[in-house]
Amino acid sequence: MAIIIRIFKKIFDYSQWLFKQNKKRVLIEIFRHIFPSIQRQYKLDRMVGPVGYWSELQAYQIGTLKKLGLQPHHKLLDIGCGPLQGGIAFINYLNAGNYCGIDIKENSIVEAKRLINKIGLISKKPFLSVSNSFGKDELSKKKFDYIWCSQMLYHLDECLINELFQQISEFLTSQGKFIGDIIGFPNNVKEDSYWDNFSFYKHEVEVLKKMANKYELSLRKLGQIITFGYPAKLDLHTNELLEITRK
Repeated sequence: MAIIIRIFKKIFDYSQWLFKQNKKRVLIEIFRHIFPSIQRQYKLDRMVGPVGYWSELQAYQIGTLKKLGLQPHHKLLDIGCGPLQGGIAFINYLNAGNYCGIDIKENSIVEAKRLINKIGLISKKPFLSVSNSFGKDELSKKKFDYIWCSQMLYHLDECLINELFQQISEFLTSQGKFIGDIIGFPNNVKEDSYWDNFSFYKHEVEVLKKMANKYELSLRKLGQIITFGYPAKLDLHTNELLEITRK
């Protein structure tokens, strides 16, 4: 009997520890089955990554670009915009007509447009589109002061990175900036890791510099994303933020 009691105590202690470590996620899992609004937010969270960090990651995105000089009059292209985790903040901040968001997944753009209607941002005239060409087929001759590509570069192999850099060279204004991040060190990412059916690729900065150079672009590291406000609790906080500009 004493052995059974000790076993149950260990299970109870472990359950308490597990709850403390994942309290936010556990509460979301419970409440999303009770409250429809939490269920809808849960759905949005699952589309972009970690559940329960929508506001923190939104603040990180808008905060990073503001630190790097984004002003309301600038034109911004958000590649991999998803259901507008950062996009809502960008649209609110920018002048009307200055936000473009593209994503390879149609359901992300559907949710993005639903959010625009729900929040009442139609007057800001954001452009949203599904694209599998990094905007080449949808945005043709448009120019952008900033191109934002948050937590997406490491889902692209070198062939796709090359296509992206070619488009960056077409889209950037003379003083424009491309901002994106790659997997940093240390990290827990394995070569066979997947997220939402997307593989992970560990890119070397020097290799990316050579690829950028082919299109007359300069690439430099800005530091780990945690220094720009990315939540320290999330695994990828050591990612390196990169800036690409014209030579």
